[in-house]
Amino acid sequence: MVDDYNEKVKESMRQEERSVPFASDYRIVLETKDLKKQYMQGKVVVHALRGINMTVEKGELMSIRGPSGSGKSTLLNMIGALDRPTSGTIILEGQNIARMDKNQLAEVRQRIGFVFQYFNLIGRLSALENVQLPLSVRGMPGPERKAKAMEVLDLVGLSDRIKHKPSELSGGQQQRVSIARALTQEPSFLLMDEPTGNIDTKTRDSLLQLIKMVNHEKKITTIIITHDAAVAKITNRQVYIVDGLLYNTEDEAIQAEMNYKAIEGENGNGTERKMEAGLP
Repeated sequence: MVDDYNEKVKESMRQEERSVPFASDYRIVLETKDLKKQYMQGKVVVHALRGINMTVEKGELMSIRGPSGSGKSTLLNMIGALDRPTSGTIILEGQNIARMDKNQLAEVRQRIGFVFQYFNLIGRLSALENVQLPLSVRGMPGPERKAKAMEVLDLVGLSDRIKHKPSELSGGQQQRVSIARALTQEPSFLLMDEPTGNIDTKTRDSLLQLIKMVNHEKKITTIIITHDAAVAKITNRQVYIVDGLLYNTEDEAIQAEMNYKAIEGENGNGTERKMEAGLP
């Protein structure tokens, strides 16, 4: 079973090496324009996002890399229709979701598969039952949702673990269940927030190969939020976020971070420093 799965991964990678699609071949499926998010922390206004402009093309596997507190998870919440920005636009498959109400955003989320660091599995349910859960909520008949769940569990290499509960699975296996659950609804997008943050290095590498295989075989636009350079390295495009601003190269991001730290050293409070310095 494991050998068959490993061979499937290797074959997918060989196909990818033979035919790697260029970003310019895809149409734009996600675009943000001057995206800003502010919130109050006590009496201080925190500028979590300071004007994000980005485009994502259909089928891309990209990463948004940044340190803790840089705004990367806030950005994921915005493009994942989990929260609304203070200002700016988010064009998702031709729709501006930035000003949608809660019901409209809930409908948008049906097109998005989410994978989080801590798996978010229900402990009393088996792997099969966890994967079936979103389909059950949507009212899909039992035999149909079981067949779909079995299909995606086989894709992630867990067809021999369907009856196991989360406590009986390793961290890597639990994250595979989480990915399978995200795939059941055949989403247009996969949004992953630190998907390897709670597993060891060896398991991480195996999981990254799975993510690449899913992106290649299913052609699902995939965005990974991470602080880990090894995770970002497997993606076809990397962008960097520092203090709520996006940069296209690591050198630009490093320079921006050095500039912010220098301002912090001179003035004391990070948020006030940036405002006093005239930074966005």
